[in-house]
Amino acid sequence: MLITLALISGAGLGSMYGLLALGFYVTYSVSSTVNFAQGSSMMLGAVLCYTFVVTWRLHPALGIVLALLCCALWGMLVERIRFDRARIQTFERFEAAEHRLHERLMAIELREEVERR
Repeated sequence: MLITLALISGAGLGSMYGLLALGFYVTYSVSSTVNFAQGSSMMLGAVLCYTFVVTWRLHPALGIVLALLCCALWGMLVERIRFDRARIQTFERFEAAEHRLHERLMAIELREEVERR
């Protein structure tokens, strides 16, 4: 039983790493830059899913769906508020705006983690 659980867990974790690596590869092959924002988006989804399932005690399938919806709404909000203005500017400014947004997201998540303790 333990081996089966380890195999399932390893396959799931390996799939997530593979998707993340594929995202990095596609981004790099298209723009010749490394973009770490997808990693923070993946982390946001994982934290939201964990919060929905463990803290709020929702069904895991519902937690996953809610986390996906929240991440989609977050992406649309970021695109509308921040990147519409950044499209007018140069690519370097766009990357700087994305980096600042990533830092703010990390600060919010860290503050919530400290408050939970």
